Amino acid sequence: MFNYDTLKISLSLLALTGTYFVSCILGPLLLKTLPRRWIYVQGLILATIGYILLGPSPYFGLPQDNQILILTGFAIVGASQGPTVVSTLPEALDTWKVLYDHCEGVDPYLDGMMTDVFASLHINLKCLTAMIAPYVAGALNDNYSY
Repeated sequence: MFNYDTLKISLSLLALTGTYFVSCILGPLLLKTLPRRWIYVQGLILATIGYILLGPSPYFGLPQDNQILILTGFAIVGASQGPTVVSTLPEALDTWKVLYDHCEGVDPYLDGMMTDVFASLHINLKCLTAMIAPYVAGALNDNYSY
């Protein structure tokens, strides 16, 4: 209907999901000595750079259809999401443990259940924002040429 090149779409999705998959596996191993909050902030900065490269951007002078920039942007976004997702889950669990005075290791079933709950809530929140973001961006573009 929109006459998109299926190869370009497939390469873009592969760049995003492939680097995300690799970063989920290698990120925690390579970055385990760094503070979690530093990893999270740096991941968000890298994701912002990747989103800028998706273009077009008259502000940054990026062209309408530059496949290399788009693939690079998707690869950066995918690679930056893995360490930020994995590193935030223990931080959320630590907050819960302190709030409710939970001692880890006493009840392994509860520990596993809380890990699963936090992981699923985190991913569901990301999926919800990914579902809503195109509508918000489209409304901003249509109404304010943003």
